[in-house]
Amino acid sequence: MASVSSQQTAEIDPSWSRRALWISLSCVVVFAIYFPGYAQLAEVWWTAAAYNHCLLIIPIAAYFAWEKRAQVLRLNPAVSWLAVVFLAFNALLWLAGKLFIVMFFQHLALVGMMIAVLWTLIGNQVARVIWFPLLYLYFLVPEGEFLVPYLQDWTAIVVVALLRATGIPVLHEGLFLAIPSGNFEVARACSGINYLIATLAVGTMFAYSQYQSNWRRVAFMALAVAVPLVANGIRAYGIVIIAHYSDYKYATGIDHFIYGWLFFGVVVFVLFAVGQIFAEARRPAPDSPTAGSGTPTSANPIGIVALLIGVIALAPVVLEGKRAAFSTDDHNFDVTADGWRIDEQSELRLGGEFPGATAYAERNFVNESQDWITFVTALFVEQRQGAELVSPDNLLYSRQKWRSIDGRSIVATGLTQPSIVREIRLRARNGQEYLVWTWYEIGDATTATGWDAKIKDVWAQLAGDYRGSVLAVLGVEVTGSPEQARQMMREFCNDSLCGHLLRR
Repeated sequence: MASVSSQQTAEIDPSWSRRALWISLSCVVVFAIYFPGYAQLAEVWWTAAAYNHCLLIIPIAAYFAWEKRAQVLRLNPAVSWLAVVFLAFNALLWLAGKLFIVMFFQHLALVGMMIAVLWTLIGNQVARVIWFPLLYLYFLVPEGEFLVPYLQDWTAIVVVALLRATGIPVLHEGLFLAIPSGNFEVARACSGINYLIATLAVGTMFAYSQYQSNWRRVAFMALAVAVPLVANGIRAYGIVIIAHYSDYKYATGIDHFIYGWLFFGVVVFVLFAVGQIFAEARRPAPDSPTAGSGTPTSANPIGIVALLIGVIALAPVVLEGKRAAFSTDDHNFDVTADGWRIDEQSELRLGGEFPGATAYAERNFVNESQDWITFVTALFVEQRQGAELVSPDNLLYSRQKWRSIDGRSIVATGLTQPSIVREIRLRARNGQEYLVWTWYEIGDATTATGWDAKIKDVWAQLAGDYRGSVLAVLGVEVTGSPEQARQMMREFCNDSLCGHLLRR
């Protein structure tokens, strides 16, 4: 590890002590202005098991930066105007995240702003020396939840392949597996997202510290992705096998998680042990530059800090100016359909949940032929975290009663215009099937795509014509063919206000 000798210490640029004060002040200002966002980040790190490792990222980054102190302290602190541009970009990214209610954008921007402040006040030359600690801070961003459905599908495929390879018959339907002794579901906890994210964070640190050539680093990171994916499938298969052959005495309770973490711990240990075999000796640090090397800045630090504060404070000011006022009385939210009446006595069929919705209704309609159809509407007005039109927290149906066996996008007539809707086939444990259409309505526009819905929603707010947004779910029991169920939904859409729920 590099050390600073007494002779070197005497040659350290004295302007670093003053610059450290300005850096600290700027970071405190950023933290104060965006305190709710940073507090929410810390809460995620502390409460979400997949991101507990984030609590170690700052100490790890600080350690790697401390290793470079001999090189850093011999350079002149400077100002990077490129970093100011990067700071402005992150402020705009945060603003977009708030408007579109995309937490990933907000979190990415919050971390990026801190990096930009540091980069601005240390200069490009110093930033090149400590590039890894700066970039490593991006592991503070709690992201990866979007991978969960894909990881669940992958885990189910691996488990089914291994079961069949070992002679155990299995019925595979979506995330549900049935073997002769019992049924299993590949739940979120079985996706392996916790293992994958943690391995990437630790693997990146390992690759940087143990390898010098970039190709070895890239090769190891590829293994750090592939190994958790394969290992998690084997781990899930092992849980099924243990439960199957122990008559479900083991691997079904707390030992399920203990086995999982022990198995994965061994796999990661083996990964790093193999990686250590190919470790490269660390090259000696380049000769320390002479004292005061680098291009000092002639800019006034007070002016630079004032500019930084102005840039980072601009986004919240713009956001407040764009907030639109809206009342649920601005339109009639009642749903009517010619030839259909609401049956207040029948039980709810879908039982979805829409946390934070301004208004929510699930109604069962019946026509003269005693055909039943369920229509769910969830209105979102002032969207915020936990109350979002497009969110994985919005459950279209009860997970206890229904499971999805198929999903696709189709063209539906009867809405504002022939529109794309998301069609989902549901099946209950008793074999009952339901066909569901779901879409979003923003003003007079309809869409089935989450990103398109967010764009239309934000555009309506910025244009000053915001009337809230609706998540609509239409469902019917499949008693004949799926096409007969679709025809019934088309008729209901033609007879009702589907696609026009927000018209004044």
